[in-house]
Amino acid sequence: MEKRSKFVSAIILIGWMILSQIPLIAIIGILGMSSQMGLWTNIVLTAIYLVIVLGIAWLIRRYYLKHSVEQPLKFNGRDIWIKIGWAVLLRLVVALGSYVMFMVTGDVQTENDKVLMGDLNEKGGELAHIIPFVVFLLSIGIIIPFMEELIYRGIFKETLFKREMFWLPLIITSIVFGGMHVSNNLISFGIYFTMGLILYLSYSRRNNIKDSMMVHMINNSIIAIVMLVNYIIVYFNLF
Repeated sequence: MEKRSKFVSAIILIGWMILSQIPLIAIIGILGMSSQMGLWTNIVLTAIYLVIVLGIAWLIRRYYLKHSVEQPLKFNGRDIWIKIGWAVLLRLVVALGSYVMFMVTGDVQTENDKVLMGDLNEKGGELAHIIPFVVFLLSIGIIIPFMEELIYRGIFKETLFKREMFWLPLIITSIVFGGMHVSNNLISFGIYFTMGLILYLSYSRRNNIKDSMMVHMINNSIIAIVMLVNYIIVYFNLF
C-alpha cells in the first residue's frame, strides 16, 4: 500500500470522480445520436466506448489495489441474501423518496433518472439503436457500479480515513456520493445521500468492497431491466 499526503490523495480522488463521469456522458451522447446513425457507425462508436470505459475501470481498480489493505473475502449463501436485503432496502428508499418528492414538487423522477431515461422516446422509430442501448444497460448495471464502489467506498475510505474510523467516512462519502448525482432539490439529494449510507453500511459490514459492489449492481440492474422492458414495449408497440 503506497502512502502519500491526504491533500494529494484528495486531489487524485477528485480526478477519479471526474474521470468516472466520462463513460455515462459518452454513452448517453452516443444513444442520443444512434437513431440517426447507420449500423456500422453505431458498432464502431460503441466499440470505442467499451475500450475507453474498460480502460478507465482497469485504471481505477489498479489504483485501488495499490492503496488498499483489505483482504478479499468470499461470499456464502447468507452473505448473498444479506446483499439482496440491502438492495431491496435501496429500492424502498428510492420509492419512498420519489413519492415524497412527487407530493412536494410534482416530480416523480430525480434529475439523474431523467437523464438516464431520456433516450427512451415514445416513437419506435426514434428509439436508440439496440447495440449502444444494450451496452448502455450493461454500463449502468455493472460497469458504473463497479467504478463507483471502487471510488466512493474504496479509494475514498482507504486513502483519506483511518481504517478504524466509521461515522466520519460514512457521512462524508455519502454526502459526496449524493452530490455527484444530478439533483435539483433537497429531496432528490436526500435519496442519493441515503443510498450512499446504505452502500457504505453494506461495505463496512465486512470491510469488503465486493459487498457494496454487488448491492449496487443489483440495484442498478433492476433499473436496467425496467428500461429494457420499456424499450421492448415501445419498439414493438405492445401497448
